[in-house]
Amino acid sequence: LIFGASHVFAVEVDSDAIDILKKNARNLTFEKNLTILQQDLEDNEAIQRIQAVIHQKLNTDRYPKSDIMCIMNPPFGFIKKGIDIRFLEVAIALASIVYSIHAAGEKNRVHIRNKVEKLGGRITHILTQKLILRAQFKHHKQKRMPTLVDIYRIESNCEKTGSEFSFNDKK
Repeated sequence: LIFGASHVFAVEVDSDAIDILKKNARNLTFEKNLTILQQDLEDNEAIQRIQAVIHQKLNTDRYPKSDIMCIMNPPFGFIKKGIDIRFLEVAIALASIVYSIHAAGEKNRVHIRNKVEKLGGRITHILTQKLILRAQFKHHKQKRMPTLVDIYRIESNCEKTGSEFSFNDKK
């Protein structure tokens, strides 16, 4: 919203993160332009539910996929294999441009590039950065840990609208 978006749809499963998001939106007076969906993206109907909310809020039956950008920080997939790719599936289905953060490393880059291409996307940029992550889960051993991440910019197939995409599309 700071950069001029007319509306932001935030998808998050963690209720603590949602509380922080609501507080920040209130402080910045963005509540009217923010829709928060508490949604588990592992659910097979996730895209359809997200699309339905977008249609309702934008008051339209169809929206051009080119109008949607997704910025996300998915789980890295170390604990739950493939969850990072599931997030990419949802983002590429809904948006023309996706920015996504993943664990750095050549092996992971090759894996993500292959998956993105199979999903109809194209990686245009990869930026490697060091993030300091706070311990949030039981498997985190240190309070703060420097972690190398790759930030991807992905373009998806813009010929489809977000309301026309299904996981069975191979185009």
